[in-house]
Amino acid sequence: MESRFRIRVKTLCSECIRLVSTDGKTICGAKHGGKSIFHMVSAFCHAGGVSLGQIRTSEKSNEITAVPELVKASDLDDCIVGIDTTGYRQHTASGIIRFKAGYLSEVKNNQHELYEATEDTFRFQPVKEIAGSKELNFGHGRIENRTCHI
Repeated sequence: MESRFRIRVKTLCSECIRLVSTDGKTICGAKHGGKSIFHMVSAFCHAGGVSLGQIRTSEKSNEITAVPELVKASDLDDCIVGIDTTGYRQHTASGIIRFKAGYLSEVKNNQHELYEATEDTFRFQPVKEIAGSKELNFGHGRIENRTCHI
């Protein structure tokens, strides 16, 4: 059923699928004996406003290995796949590239080495900015300052 769904969505949205976000969510109310039994990783097409597919994982930590599988199963070659910091690891990025897609990942302070390497790379390079955006959000007990440079 999932494979037929993916084929149908790919047919309907083939022109608009360019940026796809992946994210994992634990399904609320799906607990047994205090343990969650449902964690889903999905791929969402922003332009089409539709989920392109999902993979069930046994734990949230399996999101790292599920993302490349989802890219392969959803046939997302030539797309840009957005990954959050939970799903990003070097082999996740390598897996996405192996299936002929690109990736975009956020970098947060909780991954100190990656954060510092990214900061160093952009701090010392002369930047010719083509486009950029800054956004400040407040919610869920936190302040988010997002900056994007192209």
